[in-house]
Amino acid sequence: MEQTSESKPHHAHEMEVEHQAVFAEKTELADYKADAIEAENVEHTMTVLQAVRAYPMASFWAFVISCTIIMESYDVFLMGNFVALDAFRRKYGVLDQATGKWVIVTQWQSALQVSGQLGALIGVFLAGPLTSRIGYRWATLTGLMLLNVFIFSFYFAKSLPVIFVAQLLEGLPWGIFIANAPAYCSEIVPIKLRAPATQMLQ
Repeated sequence: MEQTSESKPHHAHEMEVEHQAVFAEKTELADYKADAIEAENVEHTMTVLQAVRAYPMASFWAFVISCTIIMESYDVFLMGNFVALDAFRRKYGVLDQATGKWVIVTQWQSALQVSGQLGALIGVFLAGPLTSRIGYRWATLTGLMLLNVFIFSFYFAKSLPVIFVAQLLEGLPWGIFIANAPAYCSEIVPIKLRAPATQMLQ
């Protein structure tokens, strides 16, 4: 009986300490929540310029990530102009006996126009699992490194099939950029800058 009576105060003390720890944890979480709500309310009252001044690095990196989409659009439209160049037609085309001019076969024109977009479509589906596994930053860096490799193969292409495959492979990193850039920008910038940052990508 004496041992039992001594263990009761000890057990009560342990319970009290445990309750105090739980209460302190809940209080800390409540403080975090209150701080988050207060910070969100402050962001809502900011103007765009105030948000840029308050978060300069977030604004800078949102702009840098947006440049990947800008170059993707440039590459897509650039490929369509190659078929109109006389030097390109002479190297990769066939001689039209009726007109005596070098032309790119219609099927190859269509294939070259859609190859990049087809690769981008595949890249968009690959972006989700890749980003979930290694994160936005490393997924974007991986896409940029792969793009350099695929551009290298495109540069030394000596036939239309090689150009088609190179464009298809270049589309894979483009798809990663298309999927990641808007999501990354909307996550790192404050609320007031989300609309301008994502609209800039359009």
